[in-house]
Amino acid sequence: MRLNDHARELLGDAGISPAEWARRNYYANGEWGGDACGCPDDRCIGYHHEDDEACGCLPALLDTEQERSSKNMTEKQWPRTDADVAATVRTAVATRRGSRAHNMDAAATFRSSAGIVTAAVVDGIGNDAAGAETMRELARIAVRIGAAKGALAGVLAAAAYIDDPGIDDYQPDGVLVLALAEPGEPTSLAWVGDSHAYGWDGTALRRRTDPHTMGAFLRQNPEAEELAVQHDNWVRLSLDSATPTTVALSEAPAGELVLLVSDGLDDIPLPELQILTAQHQHDPQALADAVVAAVPHHDEGYRDDATAIVLAPATTT
Repeated sequence: MRLNDHARELLGDAGISPAEWARRNYYANGEWGGDACGCPDDRCIGYHHEDDEACGCLPALLDTEQERSSKNMTEKQWPRTDADVAATVRTAVATRRGSRAHNMDAAATFRSSAGIVTAAVVDGIGNDAAGAETMRELARIAVRIGAAKGALAGVLAAAAYIDDPGIDDYQPDGVLVLALAEPGEPTSLAWVGDSHAYGWDGTALRRRTDPHTMGAFLRQNPEAEELAVQHDNWVRLSLDSATPTTVALSEAPAGELVLLVSDGLDDIPLPELQILTAQHQHDPQALADAVVAAVPHHDEGYRDDATAIVLAPATTT
């Protein structure tokens, strides 16, 4: 079964790949045919419907497609050539266990069929083998849902996954930062807790997120810095308390390299992090590896888990 010639022609005129449109609308090899539904649109090749029912014919679905918040399935948005693939966002991941038994950091990336790239860093609270696996699951959930439904939905889906902690000894919780990137568009950011996102514009590195810590809260009073620095490790919000109104949202401008990190990298001074980014901006994997390796040991021997994800735009090649 195939889309008939008329349907293919209509899709082509709209700049939409027939095969991808059919898959998107659950017609695996979709044939769209049947009697004209009687609607006034002369493009109509759908099925009959009553006057008071919404038209389910191809023209109506095309109109709906144009109104979707997600990317429409044009040939430009569905890479087909080597040039298209080269223009997509590149990603790299690095993680290192700290001095405790389990790495409670987790990272995941996902590239959707529409060319959307999502990435998430999760920093789990506590230290437990089951908890470490749960954090990896949360990262995977966040990027898959985020690519389809948006950055906020990705964070909330991860939060919903642990809404009922179950009966295990470990009660899962953590913090999360998620980025959603498309070539030529601002990168959407959503986070809860104290994992961070930085943006590099080729000359300066800027933090694009404001952590949910008591220290950050106290800094709203410029005279409270001395007190604030004592409370930077006090996390005010986590996935356990994530709601549509507590998950923070922001953007990094189009064309910026985005660096997602767990708070294990907080010990790297911003000038040093900027130097590393400048040195490795053209090699995402080298950058991710370098920033994770740069985390120093504390005098008492403790070292936190450290994780980084780089999302590099094609313009940095």
